[in-house]
Amino acid sequence: MAGMTIVFEPLILAAQHFARRRGKPFVIYPLTHLGVGPTPGHDAVSRFYTMRHQVDLVLNSAFLIAINEDEADFYRARGLASDRTLVAGPGIELAELAGGDGARLRQRFGLEGPVVGVLSAMAYDKGTVHVVEAVRALWRQGRAINLVLAGAVLTQFQQYLDALPADERSRIVLLGPVDHQTKLDLLDAIDMLALPSRTDSFGIVFLEAWAYGKPVIAAEAWGVRTVVDANRDGLLVPFGDVEALAGAIWKLAADAALRRRLGESGRAKVQRQHTWQHKYPSIQQVYARLSQEASGAA
Repeated sequence: MAGMTIVFEPLILAAQHFARRRGKPFVIYPLTHLGVGPTPGHDAVSRFYTMRHQVDLVLNSAFLIAINEDEADFYRARGLASDRTLVAGPGIELAELAGGDGARLRQRFGLEGPVVGVLSAMAYDKGTVHVVEAVRALWRQGRAINLVLAGAVLTQFQQYLDALPADERSRIVLLGPVDHQTKLDLLDAIDMLALPSRTDSFGIVFLEAWAYGKPVIAAEAWGVRTVVDANRDGLLVPFGDVEALAGAIWKLAADAALRRRLGESGRAKVQRQHTWQHKYPSIQQVYARLSQEASGAA
């Protein structure tokens, strides 16, 4: 049996108790957000995901399948045995991402020059406000940058947009939730993906951008820093640092060779280790091992 997402702790606890009564091993995928504090789990947001009773749920499970190295280390430091831990993380199916037509999307919205893309729920904790502020700062410097936002628009973010000067608001392409083909077209159209979030434990969209050979910009957050290799397939900036984020955006916008180098490195990493064909066998082995152990104990 298995449970996922540590903030659903009542459901996970009930499932653990059920597994124990049935004599079955319980596997946990906590997807822990470790935040941007000086140590994992010590900023205001991440404390919501790392409370003592939540940690105990992981320690009382038969096996942890961690989404990143920092998550695995966080629980090992609290007593989880290393041989009861696998760092797997999500994968993607490259065939499902094929077929993006960036030229079509650029023509549709009249986009010329560098394009920054955001594929995420529009929220402060996701860093979306900071991306907009960074692009606004570049506009004030006379930099020609396009910004396209795709994803659910939360109320507070819409209020933020509504308060922007009308001329700046009109320059932002706000797609809102998009269908699969539009998402693929956007991945093909952008020059870089920006997700400087403090509430992501991995960021599958990084893999999707890399599949299209695009560099990414992420926050220096625990967990994400083990997914994005700084200066190899993307850039890392402190969460909330608009000046640093603007600098990272312009660094990529102004240097096509750098974009290609980082994007191709990301593409190679995805093909090498982040497809489900690579992920599934190791997870399958965990379940086979636990099944054998449970059979032996019975």
